[in-house]
Amino acid sequence: MIENNNLALKRQIMRRVYVIYWFRRLHSSSTFYKAVGFFGLVGINLTIISTPDVLNNVSRINGVTAIGRYLIGSFLKSELAAQSALVACGLITVVVLRDIFGVVREKARFPLAFHFK
Repeated sequence: MIENNNLALKRQIMRRVYVIYWFRRLHSSSTFYKAVGFFGLVGINLTIISTPDVLNNVSRINGVTAIGRYLIGSFLKSELAAQSALVACGLITVVVLRDIFGVVREKARFPLAFHFK
């Protein structure tokens, strides 16, 4: 009975230690902050821009060039806040993708180096 309680207590303590370890590891990563910024900007874009209306209008247009003209025209006619949020979301997307592909490229180049860190 006492051994079961000790084992349960040990598991609870180790579970908390692992949660704290993973949270600190995630929190120290710059990619974490970039991802939080990305999802924040996506949320802002979804509240500023009427996405269902844009998708409805794009679905009615035939041809790739007409869709491109419509998207560029609607971007230029939108408010400054929407333009800024879209540009910021695009920039942070490029930065996050660069980080992701950089890690993938490094793992492909040195596959065993990541197992010993």
